Parts: sequence; C-alpha cells; structure tokens
Amino acid sequence: MKRLTAILLIAGLFLYSSAPFVFADGDQSYVAQDNNYVPRDENYATREETVAGFVKAIGAETEENVYAVLSQFSDAGKIASVYQDEIAIAVEEGLVSGYDDGSFRPQNTITRIEALVILNRALSKRTLPALYDVSFEDTPAWAAGDIHRLGAAGIVKGYGDGTLGAEDLLTTEQVKLLTERAARMVGPAGDFYEYINEDWMEETQIPAGKPFWSNIDQISQSMYKEIGDIIYTLYRQRYKEQIEFEKGTNEQKIADVFSAASNTVYRDLLGLEPAQEYLSKIDDVQDMDDLLETMAYLEYNGFHGLLPLAVSIDVYDSSKYVLTFSSCYTGMNTALVQGEDKEKVTNAYREYLAALFSLFGQEETAESVAAEVADLCTQLAEKAMPLAEHNAVKSHYQFYSDQELNEIFSNIDMGKFMEILKLSGAGGMVVYDLPLAEEINKIFVQENIELLKNYLRASVMDGSALYLNSEAFFVWRDYQDALNGTKSDAIAADYAVNMVEELLGWDLAKLYVEKYASPTAKAEVEAMTETILNAYVARLEKNTWLSDETRKKAISKIQNIQIRVGYPEDIAEYPDPGYEITSIKNGGNLMTYRTGYCRRYFDTCEGIFDVDVSVVDQTVWSMLPQTVNAMYDPSSNSITIPSGILHAPFYDPKASYESNLGGIGTVIAHEISHALDSLGSQFDEKGNLQNWWQEEDKKAFDAICKQVIEAYGQIEALPGVYVNGTQTLGENLADLAGMACVLDIAGKDNPRLNDLFTTYAETWRLVSTELYAKIMLQQDTHAPDKIRVNRVLSNFDIFEEYYDIHEGDGMYLPEDQRIQIWRSMPTAP
Repeated sequence: MKRLTAILLIAGLFLYSSAPFVFADGDQSYVAQDNNYVPRDENYATREETVAGFVKAIGAETEENVYAVLSQFSDAGKIASVYQDEIAIAVEEGLVSGYDDGSFRPQNTITRIEALVILNRALSKRTLPALYDVSFEDTPAWAAGDIHRLGAAGIVKGYGDGTLGAEDLLTTEQVKLLTERAARMVGPAGDFYEYINEDWMEETQIPAGKPFWSNIDQISQSMYKEIGDIIYTLYRQRYKEQIEFEKGTNEQKIADVFSAASNTVYRDLLGLEPAQEYLSKIDDVQDMDDLLETMAYLEYNGFHGLLPLAVSIDVYDSSKYVLTFSSCYTGMNTALVQGEDKEKVTNAYREYLAALFSLFGQEETAESVAAEVADLCTQLAEKAMPLAEHNAVKSHYQFYSDQELNEIFSNIDMGKFMEILKLSGAGGMVVYDLPLAEEINKIFVQENIELLKNYLRASVMDGSALYLNSEAFFVWRDYQDALNGTKSDAIAADYAVNMVEELLGWDLAKLYVEKYASPTAKAEVEAMTETILNAYVARLEKNTWLSDETRKKAISKIQNIQIRVGYPEDIAEYPDPGYEITSIKNGGNLMTYRTGYCRRYFDTCEGIFDVDVSVVDQTVWSMLPQTVNAMYDPSSNSITIPSGILHAPFYDPKASYESNLGGIGTVIAHEISHALDSLGSQFDEKGNLQNWWQEEDKKAFDAICKQVIEAYGQIEALPGVYVNGTQTLGENLADLAGMACVLDIAGKDNPRLNDLFTTYAETWRLVSTELYAKIMLQQDTHAPDKIRVNRVLSNFDIFEEYYDIHEGDGMYLPEDQRIQIWRSMPTAP
C-alpha cells in the first residue's frame, strides 16, 4: 500500500499512559496521564487530527471498509468523518489501537514530544537529509534520537531559545506546519528516487539466491525467456522431434550445447572426469620448466594462472594489436581483498578451495593446502593495482621489449611461454601492473613448486566447477552464497541457457535478432542518438572555459563517434566460434566445449602481430545484441546500445518522447559523455592515447574532476560508509554531463518534464541486501543507484524549478555546490 502508513507509527500511534508499549521502561513519566484530559480548545490539535494529518502527509490509499474497521471502538461515532479514512488505514494496518475500555478518544490532546516521535517513526523508512546540527535542552533521553533526526532534516526547529517545548500541547497550526514539512520530505522535493520508486521497492522481492534485483534484472529476465524460447525450440526439434540439423549450423550447436548443459544425469555420470586431464598435467610436473609448459598449456585451455596474457588494441595506435599483461588468477575480487572485507572474502575463498580439494580426492590435506593457496592468492591480490588507479592509463601503460621482459621476468622464460600460446612475434609486451609482475617473478622459483602446483590445481578446479557434475556445482554455488550473503537452491541445469550464450553468443545473437530485435526501435533510437550528438556539439560550442583549439578537437571527437544501435547490419557475416560442437551422444561435454572456445582465441591470435595482418577492424561489435547494457569504447571511439536494453522503462515505443529521453536518452548521453570523461578525454577521435588538450584547459578540467571527487566522496551511502569519489569519477562525470545534454534537448518549458525525470529515476531502481550494497561500494565504478538519481538531478536548476525545491528540502543542493561541466565556467573547488 503506497506510502502507507508505511511506516507510520511503527510501534503504535497513541502515546498515552494506556499505551506504554511505545516507550521504553520508565519513559511513561513523560506522558500526560489520561485523567489529565484537556478540554477541546481550537488552538490545540486532537489526536485524530494529528494522526490523520501524518498519514495523509506520508500518502496512503483509501481504506474500503472504513465502517467495519472503526466500529470496533465504542466511541467511533466521535471520529470526525474528515479523518475516518486515515484513522481506518492506521487501525487496519495494526499501527494504532484503542484503549483498554474499547474507546478511541479521538478528541484527546497530544504533547509536542509525543507527536514528534510519531512523525519520526512515520518517516522511519525515509532517508532524511542531515542539514543542520541542532539540539534542544528539554528533549527527554528516550526521544533524543527521534528529535535529532527531525532537527537535522529541518523538520523541527524548536522555539528559537534552545528549547523544544517537549511537554507543551501541540497546536493545530503546528500540525499543519509539520505535515507540510513531512509532505515535502516524502514528495519529489524530499527524496526523488524513493518518491518515484517506493511502490516498486516495497513490492519487489529479491529472488532466492540473489543479493539484489533491479530494473535491468527484470529486463534481463524477459530477455532470458526470449532467448530460452529460441534454445528450447531447437532442443525440442533436435531431441524430441528427431530433426537432424546440418552439422556446424547455429541450430545444431545450440541444441547440442543446451543438451549437455541441461542433462544433469549425464553430467553426474561423467562426474569430475572431464577435468582430470588438466589436473594430471599438473601432477606430472617435476621442475620449473615443466611448470612453465603446464601453465601455458592450462592458459591455452582457458585456466588462468600467473600470466594470463591477452591481445589488445594498442592505446597509442588503435589500428594495431599489442600483447598485454594486467592481472593474474586470485579466485577473489581484488578490490574486496584490498578493502575492509578482506577477512570475510579470504575466509570464504579458503573454505571454497578446501571443499574443492576434498571433492577432488585430497581429503586429508584439503584444509592445509587450501590455506596455503588462499594465502598466495591474497598476497597476489594485495599487490594488484587498486581499482581507483585504473583510469591512469598513461602512467601504467608501459611497453617493454623482449629484452626488458627477460629482466622483469628473470625467473620465467617468456619467449617459450608466448610460443606455446601462439603469441610469438609481438616484439614485447605492455605490462599494466609492474609491481604485480615483479611479485609473480619472485614467486616463480623452485622452492615454491609444490605451492604453485596447488595454485594451478585450484585454478583448474575453480574454472571447472560450473561445468562438471552436481557436486562440483553445489560447491561453487555455496561459495557465491558465502560472498553475497544469500541462500540459493539452484541446480546445475539452471545455468544451461547462460552457458549456451557464453559459448555460442554470436550464433545465438543471429537467431535472436531475426526473431525479436525491432528494426523500428533501432531506427528510432539511432535518430535520437543523432539528436543527442548534435545537442552535445551545441553545448560544447557554448562552452565558456575551453580554448578554441581544445573546443574544436572536443567537437571533432563527438562528431566522429561511431554509433552502434540494436545489432550489426552485417550480423550474418559474423564468424562462428570456429570449434566443433559434438553431441553428448558422440562424447561431447561442457568441458570440451569450454576448452574448445578458449583454445580458439589463441588459435585466432596466431600470426596476429605480423605486419601484414596486424590491422584492427574498428567496425566489429564487441557487445552482443541481446545484452542488457550499453558501452563506450575509447579505442574505437564508439558507443554501443544493444537491442537488449531497448525495453521499458529505458525505451518504450508507446511512451512519450520525453519519457524515452529520460530512459534510453540518458543512457546514450551517458555513453557519449564517456568520450570526454576522466578516461575517455585521454584519447583522440581515432581512439589513440594522445594529449589533445591545451594546458590551461586541462587544468580547468582537472579542477572539475577534483570537485566531483570531493562532492561524491562526502556522500554517506550506508551508515559510516562513503562513496569513493575517485573510483566512481568517470561514471559520475558521464551521469552529470549526460543529464545536462538531455535537458538541453527537452527544454525548461517542456510540459512533459515529469515524464523525463520519472523515467530516469525508474531506470535505476534497485533493491539489495545491505551486504551487497557494501560490497558494491568497494568494487563498482558507479555510484549507488539512488545517488546516481538524486545527486545528479540536484545539480540542475530546471529540476529545482519544476518541482519547486527550496533550501531545506532533501533534493536541494546549494548553488555553489552544483556542478556544470561543458557549458559554463566551472565553480572553483
């Protein structure tokens, strides 16, 4: 029930001596005794007036059975008709009760302290702003927390002499004032995100086994059903109707992979055997040469170890490829290991490894071996580059020649390692994380050979668990539950659709686009994207703080962004994975599919560094059409808006233009803004890392970045936990700049601005466990969803004026704290 009672009067509404459950022991001395009833005076508020006023301020639906609800009270007839609906709601929800004698006593008076405690409880689920530091000398101890919260939000201000007037009777005028302030707190001026999404957040249940649920997850669920329908249809045709698909076709591969993934009986029959080949290779290792060869062999088959090398686009020349190293296998999220949850994460991983080692036959030594490997992985994770430093590309992107690599990896024959992986001829490698590389080299010595063998075993078992039998899957599932604080009842077959998409993404995409992708939606969103690009250029042309030279280059970069909406026009020409899918009838299994997929990557990379081959095709999509997401790629200066995200509320063909502008429009503008954020601004229009800024312009932009870092770093996302302004800088810049561009298009006098703002708030709605929220603050480069909505909108005059927001409102942001990026002169930090 919307804004109910919500919250209203959680413990009970009447705070009289006959309702002592509202107070802690000994607090009754602060409550007027019922026999001290004060006769009705028009200047004083009654209980019915106060309760009804607060219920109405919070917002509630009408109670249909008012008479039936109120008839339980002997004096129900004394309740004024104007208050009956609100009183009935409170009673029906169990939030207010009568007296022992069966009466309700609606005309009794109420003290200020009683009323204020009720009001604070009515707002208990609301996030109130902490704007003021106030205290009152006559606040009773039992109500101190309530009064402090209301005072900090500016709802209660006292008499101006340091007193609250706690025992004074509440007046009618004061009820009016309090209800007006409360209404603003629960309206768009108080907390816009909650105002728009309250019903959804109250009604949405987090599915079992998940730590969160969002609007994107709802769309993904619908997408899962569509993709599942394609897969199930092919599976039925292949295995139920006995239709023989031509070998190598999309239909044959999809049906056979799904069959292997969903057939739990078959998977349990195979047991752990599909992984034994790789574990046996590790068992045969005798010396460091063997270890290096085995590590390369495992990498070739998709099991990461100390040196997961990758072929990437050269940031200095986006037309060429380069070999890179940036991280290694740790089995844990490095940001969490480096944060305050280190002990929790490492303990969970240690227990996970112990279960795996035990499952694979090392019962006696499982715990000790797991502890040693977990300690090694923790050591590596602690050495890894912090997430907040990832945007400093120029500082960390260092190319080392083969000779220099031999010095960095003095204990490792890198030439041999690259040769086994078919990556020879690169002439060197980019090492993003030099301290980690040096740490790996120290570890790769003979005295650690048994530890390193167990480390590789851990990687193989961890990487295989999802693809083997039910026992292995349950061990993996329990690890995820331990990390997320969830309790899942999933079985291995539940991930069958996901596995098909993982292994045959483009094969599936071709069928998805043919059946579900909308050419009309593609065309409409492409047109909107052009409008946004033009608005961005216009905004830059009006910029007051960039020099002409820098402005021209910024505009050129925006004008040269590649637009990719929906799906590639030439999707039919996208190559298949290039590895054979054999049915389970002929001995195929998930592990052979997985390793075939991984081997294909290295096979494709063979000879890629030859002069006549090393040319990057900048038109190839890296994101599948069915993905519910969007991206900007600095190396190709392109934005991708897949068909998967073109669903309500992001995009709805039946919605107003302003609604879609607030949904998919802000997503598009956000991605475009990444071209000029703290990372994207380091690349030119061709995707090359190059400084195209005039010195003074760069200083001004850095000042804005500093302002954004400090502004977001002061936001308390959870009690005692603040947003990491540096870690979230790029996304915050894109949020702010994107919204500014969209509002330029909408215009301040647009009568449908509410559609735009409402849809924007709806797109980022999310419910989660507190543990998950805390984890995301450590590892996500985005600010929490609520902050992405409220903090962004608070920066714009057009939002403030539209909803009549004033100082003291939750959504109010002082003008000197509002951030403008690409038009007016930035405020000095």
